[in-house]
Amino acid sequence: MKPLADKIKKYAKIWKICLYGGLMRRLAFRFNFVLMVIGVFLQMALVLIFIKVIFGFINNLAGWSFNQALMVVASYMLVEGLMWATCAYLGGISENIRRGTLDSLLIKPVGTQFLASVQRADPEDWARVVTAIIIFIYGFKNLGLPGFDLLINIIFYILLIFSAYVIIYSITLIVKSISFWVIESGSLWSII
Repeated sequence: MKPLADKIKKYAKIWKICLYGGLMRRLAFRFNFVLMVIGVFLQMALVLIFIKVIFGFINNLAGWSFNQALMVVASYMLVEGLMWATCAYLGGISENIRRGTLDSLLIKPVGTQFLASVQRADPEDWARVVTAIIIFIYGFKNLGLPGFDLLINIIFYILLIFSAYVIIYSITLIVKSISFWVIESGSLWSII
């Protein structure tokens, strides 16, 4: 059990270093970073305004209340934000293949898939994750679930978000693996 714990600590440390490096790259141009964070907030605000406008004219949408719709939107934002913030939808794989630097990752004493995945992350998207959690909490609080039901729902929600993250990561990895045969893989983004 100790070797597994040591390996997890090692990978967590590498992930933290990659996140820190990504943040330093973004902060090299502070104004650009601030604009990117503002862009993330504006994108999320527009989605919330859209939902608010729709529910301004109706009470429910196919049986979904405003708070339930907020939770669905927040869940989507959370999974998307986690994908951007932790591995940038695996953009590092395509970059390394295109630049020919994937070979240097293969010889490192760390899992190549892990390193290629977390090597590039977008730290400004942590704003998306935090905002999605706030929106979810707001919608969840207004549902009025009793204590035990609330706890059970939160546990299952966390499991479902983790499962969604793993599924989207897996699909993205499959699609990004086409980069080995295709030079310009930008059009693969629409498939993902």
